[in-house]
Amino acid sequence: MKVALENKVLPIGGGLFTPFNPQEQKRSTNTEWTLFEGITRIPESQAPNVRNGNLRAEIEAEVPEGVNGVIFAMGGYAGSVSVFAVDGTLYYEYSALLLKRDKIEVGTLPVGEVQIALEMRTPLERAAPAELKFWINGKEAAGGTVQRTIPLTFTASETFDVGMDTLSPVADAYFDMAPFAFEGTLKRLHFKNLQDERPASNDRRTMINLNALTDGPLHSLVGRTEFDGPIFCFGSRV
Repeated sequence: MKVALENKVLPIGGGLFTPFNPQEQKRSTNTEWTLFEGITRIPESQAPNVRNGNLRAEIEAEVPEGVNGVIFAMGGYAGSVSVFAVDGTLYYEYSALLLKRDKIEVGTLPVGEVQIALEMRTPLERAAPAELKFWINGKEAAGGTVQRTIPLTFTASETFDVGMDTLSPVADAYFDMAPFAFEGTLKRLHFKNLQDERPASNDRRTMINLNALTDGPLHSLVGRTEFDGPIFCFGSRV
């Protein structure tokens, strides 16, 4: 500790404060967002929580035949979510830090004025699965399950984009065509939280178990912050 103090490197492990204290992460106080085409690079902490939230999105669009392009995306290839169209079909894709990648073929988009709605519901548990439901012009379309949601954040550098996917592309389907701008017109995107509670974040004694994101033991780390400083334990697959 004396050497660390002399070299001004305290607090040791300070970069791990937020993972061990997710309730302290900077988050938007908004409960609703109204966004429009061309709004990009919104920091994840200030964007609608399409990562592991409980929310409803309603999208008004003018859709040409065989439309292509991103409606909205958040994050980068490793950790992310995207709603997009390819050849007139609506898709949803979620990447859980490359450990899981879920893809949903939602349905065919009609030509003309289209209203798309989606609801995401995530239990208040760390890395919980999320249920997705979609509607196209009021008719329920195909939905699905995100097997593992990501707690805390996807990335510190990627953002939320409307009408395109900037920087690292989210989906395999348009990886080589990024930013894959939407070919129609996005008139309005409205997001609203479905409940006041935030997704799971434990108290100051926090255990982060990366096994919850995998199908077996990979790594685990435990943090305890009731002492003068954090104590860390790391384990690896043997």
